[in-house]
Amino acid sequence: MNIPELILAEGFASSTGNGANPSVAAELPALNAAKGRGRRGGKAPTLQIEATSGDVDQDERPCDPDPLGSAKPKPPTSKTEMVLKKLRSAKGATLEALREATGWQAHSVRGFLSGTVRKKLGQTVASEVGKDGARRYRIETPHKAK
Repeated sequence: MNIPELILAEGFASSTGNGANPSVAAELPALNAAKGRGRRGGKAPTLQIEATSGDVDQDERPCDPDPLGSAKPKPPTSKTEMVLKKLRSAKGATLEALREATGWQAHSVRGFLSGTVRKKLGQTVASEVGKDGARRYRIETPHKAK
């Protein structure tokens, strides 16, 4: 059943003139017959796609903008990598700096430090209040035994 027939069958419109176009309602059986369908519908037509030989012209191939590779180091790709890089610096990072870098809220940053960095990665997170009164977080590197 197609959409116009469904509309008529459900009583949303009628072929008698209260809202529906009677000429369209009268043409529905003829339209379905022209499409090769009976009154009950039948299978919908399928799309036929031809297979190609797989040959692609040289002009159609996408070109590599930098075939030799670039010598530039890649920037950190994830927020986790960005946070860890900031935490490994000698000064560490403030909560506000980590918020700006990630776009997270303060409780999310603290949860990341506790749950991911400390528990999952097994790193020791040091928290110190500097002379400016701002708390800084950093990852402590293990000291080598002498």
